[in-house]
Parts: sequence; structure tokens; C-alpha cells
Amino acid sequence: MLKTPLLVCLLAALLLGGCIMSSRQDETSGRPPAEPAVADPVAEPTPEDLMAVVNQNANVRTGPSTDYGVSFGLTAGDEVMVVGRNADGDWLQIEHLDRPGWIFTALIDFATETAVELTADAPPRPVSEPTPEPEPTIESEPAQPDPAERVIVTVIGSVVNLRRGPGTDYAINGQVRAGNQLHVTGRNTAGDWLQVMHPVATGELVWIYGPLTDIDATVTATLTVPAAPSPTPVPSPTPVPAPTPVHRAIGGGGGAMGGGGMGGGGDPPPEAGGTANPNNKRLPLMYFEDYGVNPFVDADEDPLSTFALDGDTASYAVARRYLRDGWLPEPESVRIEEYVNAFGSGYSPSTEGLSLHLDAAPAPFAPEGYVLLRVGVAAPAFPEERDPVSLIFIVDVSGSMEYDNRLGAAKRVLLGLLEQSHPADRAALVTYSDWAEVVKPFAATEDSPDLEQAIRSLQPNGSTYAEAGLRLAYELAAEHGRDVRLVLFSDGVGNVGETGPDEILELVDEYAQRRATLTTVGVGLDGNYNDVMMERLANRGNGTYHYIEDRAAEEAFLAGPAQAVFHETARDARIQVEFNPETVRKYRLLGYENRTKADDTFRDDTEDFGEIGFRSDVIALYEVRPLDEEPEGWLATARLRYRDVGLGEVVEVEADIAWDQVEDMDRYFQRQAAVAEWAELLGKSFYAQCGSIEAVLDLLPEAWDDAGEELKQWVWATGPLFEPFCET
Repeated sequence: MLKTPLLVCLLAALLLGGCIMSSRQDETSGRPPAEPAVADPVAEPTPEDLMAVVNQNANVRTGPSTDYGVSFGLTAGDEVMVVGRNADGDWLQIEHLDRPGWIFTALIDFATETAVELTADAPPRPVSEPTPEPEPTIESEPAQPDPAERVIVTVIGSVVNLRRGPGTDYAINGQVRAGNQLHVTGRNTAGDWLQVMHPVATGELVWIYGPLTDIDATVTATLTVPAAPSPTPVPSPTPVPAPTPVHRAIGGGGGAMGGGGMGGGGDPPPEAGGTANPNNKRLPLMYFEDYGVNPFVDADEDPLSTFALDGDTASYAVARRYLRDGWLPEPESVRIEEYVNAFGSGYSPSTEGLSLHLDAAPAPFAPEGYVLLRVGVAAPAFPEERDPVSLIFIVDVSGSMEYDNRLGAAKRVLLGLLEQSHPADRAALVTYSDWAEVVKPFAATEDSPDLEQAIRSLQPNGSTYAEAGLRLAYELAAEHGRDVRLVLFSDGVGNVGETGPDEILELVDEYAQRRATLTTVGVGLDGNYNDVMMERLANRGNGTYHYIEDRAAEEAFLAGPAQAVFHETARDARIQVEFNPETVRKYRLLGYENRTKADDTFRDDTEDFGEIGFRSDVIALYEVRPLDEEPEGWLATARLRYRDVGLGEVVEVEADIAWDQVEDMDRYFQRQAAVAEWAELLGKSFYAQCGSIEAVLDLLPEAWDDAGEELKQWVWATGPLFEPFCET
């Protein structure tokens, strides 16, 4: 691989003409480039010797300099096709998997020394952000922008309100759904609301909350700032200087929590407090729990495997946070099923309730002859219409929520949830620090300006009386008298009252039977974070557990998992797999160690099982060793049992699979198998001994979506940090 001939030919090419205009829309996200659109290039046919290989991890940008936004990333070894260059020859225009972009010349190697003439015009340079103008209280109808200059965004929230101005103190003027595309004409000064063309009312301008679209920050910065109209007919909210309790308060005491730093650049990794999670003590460290590793089970001794389904993905999000700062995640933090369930299976949405799927393929990381069995559950698509819901937002505003802007992340997600609510929904706000209080009692989200103002006014301070906050929220739910969805935002740290999960879970168990669900959203890892508390609260509260590590995670949560806050299909979902002892020697469930259940409880509908949340599909993987080298006949039967919320009754479905149905994996199955092995390596599983990150990368298929592109980057990042382990 040589680059010198290329540079020579590039200098020679400066004398040649034939520049080509180039700018394309990002084909995977559906969003436009940060720069004004120009004509697609009309490139000359590219010879084979213009294929090149990326020599290190690299960003691909929308134009030939770091002034342009990042379009996607490449890893060392990826092949690209070179189609042009800038005038200086230091940036090359490339295509990778039909995605165009620009890459710095030094980051690729050409396959041959053949000199090739390359020409391409760069897109216009990004426009610098205009100086914000103050928003007057009244404005005449803004002038319509030139359609050629409009930016197109795609709605990622399920159902999102359109408003007459940039804030919830403006009246609703229609709604849009996930996948709808809108023309953007401007933004507010803060950049969190976008002015768009109304999709139905021709010529009318309305506003949408920016985080509920796929707009890129680099694009937002280029937008103009039109004046906002005066709020009408909804009156402007009265500022809330300091929330005053309007409900009984539960007192506490103590000072603010301390905390430490974290990250790469020479800082030590986050210090784990181990697995002996202390109750009723301050928690200055990271707390996870080691649930062990499921062993192989002899099918002739126990042919049944029973577990509660789990739609959580927080463990994978925690790993991303560690890796982003240059550290491997703690082995105890790894829950295999939460890594695997972060990636879809390609199932079509079910038409009624939950649907059950079975397939199997040769196991890629097990001894020869083993198979990998996949048990999949698909949920219905989010409904066009849903019943109104009652929401209680529980927000930890203690001192520990100040670190790495944890409270800021919680507030942004809260505002995003408000913008996905229906006018008939009701919401209340509970906070806790030294004491717990109801900052805003139940009110229709249609009248949400006061609630929005209260959320924006929250400030971190004091100690952490988590028990009081949960108790007060559950009591408020009980008084409300109908199904209520509780959403907790916290770092899981408690230092006043009952702080351990066992004591607080007794409280949750008491109220969970009253049809109130509890979803937990974790924020923060710097200094202290209690993963154990957050996961157990969600499991026992009939909800799901999520972790928000950055802005991208906030948007991903609002676009998908957050829909479980507004709509649920099933409760108490569980799986039981029966293996044929006449053809199966032994089997092993990958993950779900803390979700296994006794076989005889499968049809006990008084038991608490699992919630899948709003995930398109949830799966479980089994490694299976056959009894003979060439098995025939029945392999296994899977049964799914759950309570259908819409029907109000328990439903059970089953599916069979035979040995002659074992076939090669599709790309979704292949990716999930690679992710499971990666999680086993990070968790130092006994069954992943002598495994390697390279083997995981080899199995990963070519990425076809953003999740796959990101996954490849994270797996690659673990390579230099990972130390293979082999035990006898």
C-alpha cells in the first residue's frame, strides 16, 4: 500500500478541469446534509485501482474539512471507492456501502501505485451560526423560505405535538408521527425548538421540539432565528421561583453527596464498590451485582428452562459509557440479554398481542456440532390511537445529580416526554432530596406550561431520600384511582432513610399490585451510580430499566423505549422451553441469570414475571449440544405466556422446531450471536475462555443500519483494552 504516487497524481490533476458538484443526503438517517443541497456528482466511471483501504478508524464528513459535520465512521480495514478530491488534494471524496462523503487523504491507502486523475468540487462551506436575535413578543407572519434552501427532518417520536410557538406555553396546532418528514425553516435562540412548515395547512409555520426529530446539531447551528409569536390562546406561565409543596412532605436530613471524576486521559477508571451492595449506607462508588453465569443443564435430568422476559438494554448503554471514556465495563455490569436485545431481529410486528418465533443455526463460538437456538418475541407496532394515561414523573434533585449534568439530561428527556403526550393525558411531578414533595399535582398535559416551567426550574441540592420520593409518588398514584405510569429519573444513589434495594423493594412490591408501573431511567456514572437499585426497582415495579449516557441516547430513548410509558401490550411475560431429551444432551441459556424462574411457576398467574416494554422484539439464545452427531426429529418446543393488557386475560402460545430446520443464520441472528459472545468476553464468562475480540469482529456482518455501525466501533474499541483469559 503506497500513497506517494497518489499525491503525485493529485498534484498533476490540479492542472485538469472537469470539476463535479457533489452533495448527497445521508441515506441511512434520511436527514439532509448540514450544508445547502447542491447537485449530485456526475462522476466518471471509476476504475478498479481507485479502491482504497482505511488504515485507521476515521470520520467521514459531508465536505472536505473538519468544518463539515460527521456523516458516518469507518474502521481500519474498511474498503472504500474514491470518486474525487478537493483542489488541494488533502481530502478525498469516497463512497462506502453506497454512502458518499469526504475523508482525509492520509487516512486511506490505495491498492495500487497507478496514477489516477481525480476531480470533484467541494460542497459550499458550512454557514457559521448567526448571532442570536432577541425574540420580540409579537411578530407578523414570517416570509416563506426558498424551498431549495429548506432542511428536511424526520420525526423520531411516536406522536409529537406541533405548536404555534417554541414552547409548551403555545397552543397545539396538530400532531405528526414517527417517520413523517418536515421542512425546517428556523429555530429558536436556544436551539431546542424548530420552526417547520405545517404538513397539512399549506403555508402555515408551526414549531416542534427538536430532540424529537433527527436533526443534527451542526444543521441546527446554521438555521436562522425567526421571531416567536406571542403565546395565544394559552397564557404564558408564571415563573416558579421555588417549588412549594402542595402535598404532605416526608422529612429527612443530611448533607450533599460527594463524588469523584472519571474518564480517560490519565484518570483512573470508575471505582466499583463490588457486589456486596451495602444497605443504608452512602454510596460513593459504582455498584453492580454479579448474578453468575448459567451452566449447561442435562436435558434428561431437566428438559425445561423457564425465565421471565426482559426488555431492558441499560447494561449495553453502561458499557458504551465506559468505553467512551477509554475503559472496559466492569464484568459485573454485563447482562448478556440486555446487550443482545439492543439489536432487532428483523421480525415483522405482530398483528395481535405478542408473537413467538424459533430458529436455530450452527453455534459459531461453541464446539463443532453445537447449535445456537434463538427464541424471539415480537410486539405489535405502536397504535395509531391509544387511551389517555396518567403519568407521575419522579425526579432525584439531590446533590449527586449535579455531577456530569445528570439532572440536565433528565430534564431534557422529561420535556421530550411531555411533547409526546396527548391532550387528554394527565401528569404530575414529584421530586426528592432532603425531603420529598409534589411540585405539581395531576393536571392535563394540554395545560402543561406550568409543568414545563417547573421542570426547567429544578436544581440539584441536598441529600438523597429516595425512599420518601417513591413512597410519596405511589401514594399520589393510589389517590388518583386509576392505572398510573411512574417514571423515575435518578442515579440510584440514596443516603437518607432506607437506601438499599431490599428495603425499598418492599415498598415497591406493596404498590405494584395496585396496577401502577415503574419505569426507571438512570443517568450519570461519574463519582457514583447504583445500577443494582435501578434495575431491581424496574423489575419489581412492572416496568423497564434504561440508561442515558449522552445526547444520542436521549434521542434514542424518546424515539423508541419511551413509548412504553404511554402504551403497553403485555405484562408478566415469560418463556418456557422444553428440550427433547431423546435428541438433546445438554443446553445453556445465555443471560437472564437474574430472571430465571422455577419450572412449576410458568402457569402460576399470581407470580411476578417480566415486562418487555416497548421493544419491537425481545430474544433469548441457547447453546445446545445434540445427543448424536446427526440428530433427527424434534429439537425443542417454546411456550410464551403473558397477560394481554388490551384483552384483560392471560394468553399462551407455543412453537416447535426440528433438527432439520437448523440452517445458516440471517444477518440479524448473526449480529446477535456476535454481540452475545462479546458480552460473554466482557463479563469474563467461564464459557468464553480463550475467546477473542477479533473473532467477534469476524462474525459481525456488514452494518446495514446506524446501530450496526456504532456496534462495530465499540467492539473494535475493546480490542486494545481486552486481555484474553484462559482457565483450566
